[in-house]
Amino acid sequence: MSFAETTKILAESRKILEDGQENNTATLLTLILSVVTSVEKIIKKIESGMESIEKIKTIVTLLSADLCTLTKNLKDLEEKNNTLETSLQAMSDMYDQCKTEYKTSSGQISALNTKVDNLEKKLEQSQKIYEDDDCDRHMESDSAVNEAPPSPLRSPPNNRITPDKIPNKRRRQASLP
Repeated sequence: MSFAETTKILAESRKILEDGQENNTATLLTLILSVVTSVEKIIKKIESGMESIEKIKTIVTLLSADLCTLTKNLKDLEEKNNTLETSLQAMSDMYDQCKTEYKTSSGQISALNTKVDNLEKKLEQSQKIYEDDDCDRHMESDSAVNEAPPSPLRSPPNNRITPDKIPNKRRRQASLP
């Protein structure tokens, strides 16, 4: 029953009471009963609405607690994100430093390799000059030895240094400063 219907029933009940007729008592009680029933239905609707409001209140309370938890988690994530960004920046700086060191070292290594190559070339040239001079001296000494009579102090012919028995590079490199 709606609010308008209840108002209408109450108006009819007033008319009956004002007329003061006794035979309308049953009608009046019926009208009062319908008003009470209508009020009861309205109260039940209000109570069910109150239960719904209580459920909504409980849900809002839970959502509020969840929101607080999520806010705290978000703050924790922001702190971790800041820490991570700081670490990544430090790693980026270290990478840039390593890259710079690599470029510097590469340049120095290239310069050192060039110097080593130059020194090896000079060493080879010196060895060639030394070999040429050494061979010439041995040739002269061999011809003088071959003309001289054999000496007991002289080493056997197999130990002589001849142009085909030039000392190998390892021995000469070890003896050169």
